[in-house]
Amino acid sequence: QWKISHHHTSILGAVEAPTTTTSSGGGPMTPQRVENLFKLLEDAFEIGDPDLMARRFKENGLMLPIDVYEDPIRGQDDIREHFQEFFVERPIVSSVERVEVTIDPAIEQRWARDVGTMLITYRNFGSTMSARYSLDYVLDDDGVWKIQQFILTPLPDDWAQLRPIDQTNRNTTFAQESDSDRAEQQANPIPSVTEDDVRSWFEEWNAFMATGDPKLVMSLYLPEAVLVSSMTSKPRTTTQEILEFYQIFLWNRPQARILQSLVTMSSKWCKHVGVLEYTLKDPQGQIREHVRERFSFLYSYDDAAGWKIAHHQMS
Repeated sequence: QWKISHHHTSILGAVEAPTTTTSSGGGPMTPQRVENLFKLLEDAFEIGDPDLMARRFKENGLMLPIDVYEDPIRGQDDIREHFQEFFVERPIVSSVERVEVTIDPAIEQRWARDVGTMLITYRNFGSTMSARYSLDYVLDDDGVWKIQQFILTPLPDDWAQLRPIDQTNRNTTFAQESDSDRAEQQANPIPSVTEDDVRSWFEEWNAFMATGDPKLVMSLYLPEAVLVSSMTSKPRTTTQEILEFYQIFLWNRPQARILQSLVTMSSKWCKHVGVLEYTLKDPQGQIREHVRERFSFLYSYDDAAGWKIAHHQMS
């Protein structure tokens, strides 16, 4: 009886060619295309190839490792080295729950963001880890969608016991621009900002928290903003939910200082990511503890309100 004597499966150097049917920039970006980009990430996990994973990132791509005390990993070479070690445990993405897909509303569509939770199974040990993820994609000069930033943060153990997010009445993308929107944008161009401006928005957020007024802090967010925090297992996807978060969080009288951060900017969005340390106080004003965590602010320009927080992650 004939049997297989030799079987060879390998990744060719031209691996990017077939994937450009879903990662190339041809045609408008849609939530389905964002999901397809995530599937490319899942494939890299399944295959366990650190070179393939590194190629999913831009050359200057950024990854924040799970341990907040580790330095951010920047560049394809360092990302490849990270996954060489990570893939030893043969992890795969077992399941995904998508929380929010946000797409650049501009005509040229230069970015997209995908956030949610995933379950990672380590096949060598049979163990699992639930984690939040945040993926920022950008369109590179070759017209291929690449990962600009990847954040992966472990979830509290009781995540599965919480209620599912109701997405019934929630749009997964910003509305695409109409002809009248384009004309208005040309007549009223978005004011340019500098890196110092973006960093000052963090200080404004910190100062607003110092007032203890949750409504004042909430005024910094867009109505459709999302807040994901390790201090609560429930992603905050409405204005009321974000307000309720601050009504509780501000009891701690938090004040933050940045330990390390990076700012990136585009014509209609700005990002400020890094590591901060909170000083938390008791009701008598005595310092209770210091807490270190990652932060990620995505700012989007609103014609009526100006620059506001569209997505905020604290983990």
